[in-house]
Amino acid sequence: MKKVLLITMVVFFSFISISIAKDGFFDMGDVGGKDDFALIHGKWWHRPEAIKKLQLTDDEISKLDEEFLETQRKMIDLKGSIEKEALELEYLMDQKDFDENGCANQFTKLQNARTKLGTEVFGFIIKVRNTLGYERFQLLKKRFKEERGKRTKERFEKRKEK
Repeated sequence: MKKVLLITMVVFFSFISISIAKDGFFDMGDVGGKDDFALIHGKWWHRPEAIKKLQLTDDEISKLDEEFLETQRKMIDLKGSIEKEALELEYLMDQKDFDENGCANQFTKLQNARTKLGTEVFGFIIKVRNTLGYERFQLLKKRFKEERGKRTKERFEKRKEK
């Protein structure tokens, strides 16, 4: 029973991790803080409505650009680490002589790689929060929640039509 549970968990998290590495962290939807992860999706601070609504200065836009570039550079490497650890786990799972401890250790490595990526994302969100301050950050969060609600509604409508 333990082996079945372990295998199920490993396979589940492997698919999630492979999906993250392949499709990008931003498309994860319900994993983590739904709206917070969206805060690093694209350069929203260049959109005219965001500049106007948040009253962004040129210095703040430049600072966000620099932080975004630094974060993206790190995330490229971190996504590669996730992909590598997921590949190693898949390899271990496919072996005829199953090594439960080896798989568990590799799964821990995969989870640690995912945690590092999440920490990097969170670090960028902290930098955005520091740049914008409390009130403008709350406006930004509200806007992303509204956008997410619209996208969810659109997806629901499309499914309904089928």
